[in-house]
Amino acid sequence: MKEAAPYPSQAIRLGHEGVVTLLLTFGRSGTPIDIQIDESSGFRELDKAAQDSARSWRVTNAECMSAKSAMVRVPVDFNLHKH
Repeated sequence: MKEAAPYPSQAIRLGHEGVVTLLLTFGRSGTPIDIQIDESSGFRELDKAAQDSARSWRVTNAECMSAKSAMVRVPVDFNLHKH
């Protein structure tokens, strides 16, 4: 479902790291219909990068697609040592 969110260049310059936990609701088509921040990283640019990246995520799980919608909680880790 998810690929790594691009690390914002401003956050790299400033040394910002953190985990953004997103609350995503996927529709029957497997595309996100709602993306909310469940827990902030504490840095606006990291939170925005996680949300922006999640817009392109898709699920293909047949269970999720049989319901009207499916909600999942996803951590997005921004770590300069892994970058």
